[in-house]
Amino acid sequence: MKKYLIYLLILSSCISLSCKNNIIKKEYTPAFTKYSVDNTISDDSAMESLIAPYRDDLKKRVGIVIGYSDTILTGARPEGALGNFVCDVIKDYADRNAGGADICLMNNGGLRRDIPLGEITIGTIYELMPFDNELVICFMDDKIVREFADELIKVFGEPVAGIQVLSENNIIKVIKVAGKDLEDGKLYRIATSDYLAYYGGDFPSLRKSKEIKRTGKFIRDILIEYFKDSGKVYSIIEGRIVIK
Repeated sequence: MKKYLIYLLILSSCISLSCKNNIIKKEYTPAFTKYSVDNTISDDSAMESLIAPYRDDLKKRVGIVIGYSDTILTGARPEGALGNFVCDVIKDYADRNAGGADICLMNNGGLRRDIPLGEITIGTIYELMPFDNELVICFMDDKIVREFADELIKVFGEPVAGIQVLSENNIIKVIKVAGKDLEDGKLYRIATSDYLAYYGGDFPSLRKSKEIKRTGKFIRDILIEYFKDSGKVYSIIEGRIVIK
């Protein structure tokens, strides 16, 4: 039996050495064809006739006027008229349709354009907020809200409603919700996007929420409905976040 095993070991070693000595290396250069995508390419009439009805219908839909603005709303830090307006609209919706919210948080990176002077169309709102972000409600105790306020100051502010934070020399002096100091042990409700609550942004405190409730409502649709119902745009800066 031992002789048989030794024979197998010698045979496998010889085969292994033989394979190593007979490896053939070959250079491989992938072949490809380069196509330039520019105005030299002629239209595909069949494809054009296929997509034209959908494109024309989409233009009609996004071109529907749903409101008017007599001022330009732009984003800014630590506080901007655009962010204040959007957060006010979202917080109001949460108060009426999602069980209420004490605070609303959005992020400047999610607001992709200004609200212009003049007519507001559905397309304007899609350009403002092109992402399918869902409104969620985060339930946080007063300790986590303090962490949240500290994060607001570290990023030099983001759009908020319902909360006031005053910082001086990187020390938070004031945190008020609905005009009142934080209450020990109280559970606060923060209306925000599912992106900020679950996935990204600069607010890890949101991931410490006691509960996160989904609403099934896109934030963009809330804005479109607001304009259809009201059509009013207002500009307000009131010291929601003050950094000295």
